Amino acid sequence: MWASTVVGTALGSLTVALGVYGPELFSTRNRARANGLIVTLGVAGSATGLLVVGVLADRFGSYGPAFLVVAVGPVLAAVLVLRWFPETARVELEDLNPGDVPV
Repeated sequence: MWASTVVGTALGSLTVALGVYGPELFSTRNRARANGLIVTLGVAGSATGLLVVGVLADRFGSYGPAFLVVAVGPVLAAVLVLRWFPETARVELEDLNPGDVPV
């Protein structure tokens, strides 16, 4: 059980890591809408995860296997971010969003 707690804590840090992409990947015009969508999807995913863990814990008779099944989602999200999201370190916002360059 302690291992799933450690893994869950590590994967939970993805929320903070993904939060930096909102301001960097979206233009100024769409930034607030994108951040709102990101937060909404995060809350919906958390609520869904709680429900799924409850159902799976009843089915498996224990919380450990249920947490392991639900942990697949954040692991896939981490792979998606590491593989396909652009690196934004040391890149100016004007380079990421050329449409935001002042006229």
